[in-house]
Amino acid sequence: MRYLNNLELHILDTRHFALEEDLELIANYIRHFASSKNL
Repeated sequence: MRYLNNLELHILDTRHFALEEDLELIANYIRHFASSKNL
Protein backbone atom coordinates (compact mmCIF):
# COMPACT_ATOMS: atom_id res chain seq x y z
CA MET A 1 0.00 0.00 0.00
CA ARG A 2 2.92 2.37 0.39
CA TYR A 3 2.97 2.86 -3.39
CA LEU A 4 -0.73 3.69 -3.50
CA ASN A 5 -0.80 6.87 -1.45
CA ASN A 6 -2.99 8.62 -4.06
CA LEU A 7 -5.41 5.72 -4.32
CA GLU A 8 -9.17 6.27 -4.31
CA LEU A 9 -11.27 3.14 -4.20
CA HIS A 10 -14.97 3.14 -5.05
CA ILE A 11 -16.82 -0.15 -5.03
CA LEU A 12 -19.77 -0.18 -7.40
CA ASP A 13 -22.54 -2.72 -7.67
CA THR A 14 -22.02 -3.35 -11.38
CA ARG A 15 -21.20 -6.31 -13.45
CA HIS A 16 -19.14 -6.81 -16.59
CA PHE A 17 -20.35 -3.62 -18.29
CA ALA A 18 -19.64 -1.10 -15.54
CA LEU A 19 -19.20 1.85 -17.92
CA GLU A 20 -22.47 1.10 -19.65
CA GLU A 21 -24.32 0.77 -16.35
CA ASP A 22 -22.81 3.70 -14.40
CA LEU A 23 -21.01 5.91 -16.91
CA GLU A 24 -21.90 9.26 -15.31
CA LEU A 25 -20.94 8.13 -11.82
CA ILE A 26 -17.60 6.72 -12.97
CA ALA A 27 -16.88 9.80 -15.09
CA ASN A 28 -17.55 12.01 -12.08
CA TYR A 29 -15.14 9.96 -9.96
CA ILE A 30 -12.46 10.33 -12.65
CA ARG A 31 -13.06 14.09 -13.01
CA HIS A 32 -12.93 14.63 -9.26
CA PHE A 33 -9.74 12.58 -8.88
CA ALA A 34 -8.01 14.35 -11.77
CA SER A 35 -8.94 17.82 -10.54
CA SER A 36 -7.94 17.06 -6.95
CA LYS A 37 -4.50 15.92 -8.14
CA ASN A 38 -4.14 18.82 -10.62
CA LEU A 39 -3.98 16.46 -13.59
